[in-house]
Amino acid sequence: MISNAERSQILSYVETISARSRRYPLSYETLRKSFLSNFLYLFEADIPLDESERLRRLERENLIKLMNLFVKEVLANGRFDLGIGIYQVEDRLKNQPDSLPDDHLRAYRICRAAAATVWVGELRRAVSLLLGVRTRYLSGRWAQDRPLWAEIGTEDWEAVRKMLRAVAQHRIWTVRVGGEVLSALSSTKQGDWQELLLRGRLPGRVEELFPKLDQTFIFRAGVS
Repeated sequence: MISNAERSQILSYVETISARSRRYPLSYETLRKSFLSNFLYLFEADIPLDESERLRRLERENLIKLMNLFVKEVLANGRFDLGIGIYQVEDRLKNQPDSLPDDHLRAYRICRAAAATVWVGELRRAVSLLLGVRTRYLSGRWAQDRPLWAEIGTEDWEAVRKMLRAVAQHRIWTVRVGGEVLSALSSTKQGDWQELLLRGRLPGRVEELFPKLDQTFIFRAGVS
């Protein structure tokens, strides 16, 4: 499997034993619903077998690179502290807003299931647009459902890195004060996170509080 590949670094941050973790920011289910579901083509291919096997191997290598970039930009080098973990993070923020480092809080929120499902979907669309514009696909329609069936060059990977960095640096992840805002940021509902990230507003409100973290925002960061 992708997540068990020898060179994949993301398993160092995935809970693989308990259904509920106090230490690791990602569950396997979250990994599946975010990166694996968005970037893997899981259907029968409509091209010759030898070619589809080559492209699926390429897809696997590309996904490993993508997830490793995510680890480097969001989790590694002490950004997420396994010693602090994820236990009662929301309560810590309410009682002592400055008790958690920005990098740790950012990584914790980015990896929460409902949030990750939303922003990784937008990342997929941004990556597909980038590779489509740069004519990296053998078939134009692959951008829709086979985003990593492409020869991705060094400049392309640098653009993807910039996209991930833009996601990580979005200010929504490090908000520490404001009861209603903190309550929204602790939500486990994907619909709430669609409002927060795609529309920049609290669920049920009309005023925009944050820049939108959508496909357009992510794509522009990659090509700027």
